[in-house]
Amino acid sequence: LAAHPGHFSSLMLLGSICGDGDRRAATEAYRAAAAARPDSWVAADNLIFSLSRARYDSETQHLEDAYRLALDFLARFPGQVLPAARNLRTTFGRMLDLENFDRSGTLRELLPRWQDAGEHSAVHYELGQVHSLEDRLALVEWHREWGRRREARITPVARRDPPAVHTGRKLRIGFMS
Repeated sequence: LAAHPGHFSSLMLLGSICGDGDRRAATEAYRAAAAARPDSWVAADNLIFSLSRARYDSETQHLEDAYRLALDFLARFPGQVLPAARNLRTTFGRMLDLENFDRSGTLRELLPRWQDAGEHSAVHYELGQVHSLEDRLALVEWHREWGRRREARITPVARRDPPAVHTGRKLRIGFMS
């Protein structure tokens, strides 16, 4: 970055590395990446994410900036709204802009996408967005499917021999001092 200050990939990597440990540095890296490549929806999405999580200086100003960028995102990147829905919905929800929140996708569109991406924490924001019995059932099924997928990844542990008291085997006791 010292040699190439606007190097997009390096800025994106720096933002990711800094993350929650240094939100100010992460935000500035994403801001520089978005400036270096204004046509990148990924840079815009990451900047919205970082601003919506920024707690340094003025959280209100960061959230206002995230909101402005989220509105711009809807206009400039309409084909990328679903991939960016988590950050858009977080920002619109915090700003109580329910109209644009709803424009960022439905549970039926988002739950399978988040399931496949392993983004289970995105669903926590959706618990208050259930509007119908169908939404509630979809959310319950999403949780069940998440559990089934996690369960399928568990390697069974070989069963050990049952304790001697249950099998009639001689019980061996050792003493140690």
